[in-house]
Amino acid sequence: MVEGCFDWRSYLAKPDFVAAPVSCFNHVPLARMWDSITNGILVEVKSPDCTTCCSVNPCCYWIAAVIKVSGYMGLLRYEGFESDSSQDLWVNLCTESHIHPIGWCAENGMPLVPPKLIEDKHTDWKEYLMRRISRVRTAPSDFALKLEEHKHNIIKKGMKLEVVDKNLISAVRLATVKEVIGGRLHLKYDDSETEDDGFWCHERSPLIHPIGWAQIVGHALKGKPEYARQSLLKTLYRTYEPFDATWDMFLPVPNLIKSPKFKEGMKLEAIDPLNLSTICVATVTEVLRNNYLMIGIDGMTEADGSDCFCYHASSPCIFPVGFCESNNLTLTPPRGNIFFLHLESHCSLSGATV
Repeated sequence: MVEGCFDWRSYLAKPDFVAAPVSCFNHVPLARMWDSITNGILVEVKSPDCTTCCSVNPCCYWIAAVIKVSGYMGLLRYEGFESDSSQDLWVNLCTESHIHPIGWCAENGMPLVPPKLIEDKHTDWKEYLMRRISRVRTAPSDFALKLEEHKHNIIKKGMKLEVVDKNLISAVRLATVKEVIGGRLHLKYDDSETEDDGFWCHERSPLIHPIGWAQIVGHALKGKPEYARQSLLKTLYRTYEPFDATWDMFLPVPNLIKSPKFKEGMKLEAIDPLNLSTICVATVTEVLRNNYLMIGIDGMTEADGSDCFCYHASSPCIFPVGFCESNNLTLTPPRGNIFFLHLESHCSLSGATV
């Protein structure tokens, strides 16, 4: 664990604590198979007697039951302790290196040895374990393999891609991936100041795009003219450099069966990307290629369009006029809308609501 990082273990034991299941998050490792990690499964783990005798690889293992699952965290209880919780421990099932499905020790020649605290409880531990194992499930045999696969991200450290300019959201810039952790990318703009630490985003974020994306869809690009020309040629002729993030590394945008009929000047309701808690009155300021739209928040858009932002026509962040009213949601009015402010003032005096 990173020093100074928050530790969930202080919350996990609280009776009212409920963590969202990993399977709720389609973009994270093991989401599709996590429903098989349930309360009661048995696993082979490092013995509690392995404390100072072996610093790296355990000298012996024992079987434990996962008695509770919270996110990636699992509460383990060693077999034979029954209702005794004194040796229970919370572990991260993804980062704990010495957790294996039943049968791993037999395949790898590792001994299963009952902990000293309970070794006298049964005279025939082999018979006890066979009886227990025959009635319960274990972790999927390919659990470790699937976890390892997720560590090999398609977008890798050192690659270059195009990303929305955090200081000018109507444009994208060239950036380099400085680090990749758990599918999250640490990005830094290539032409940024040395004191700019960059920012983190997920590898599936709509903020990032392959090399040449801006030129292909017609989006504003903040960079040298030479890069603009080269990125377009690379995309058209598939002549990428080894460190370029290419189109096949990104999730394809939905293939819209019927091309949307968006036109410049059309009104809609849109989530403000700089304030995700608000849905605002907005306008399509430009229709790009490949069904991408430039959108501006009414009353907040600069004359040069520098604060407009890009959404795909399939984005769940845009809605038709009347959507908020239909779903009893608050629609943020255009800033400086004199008619709305007058109406709001009149309604407050009369006791009505807008």
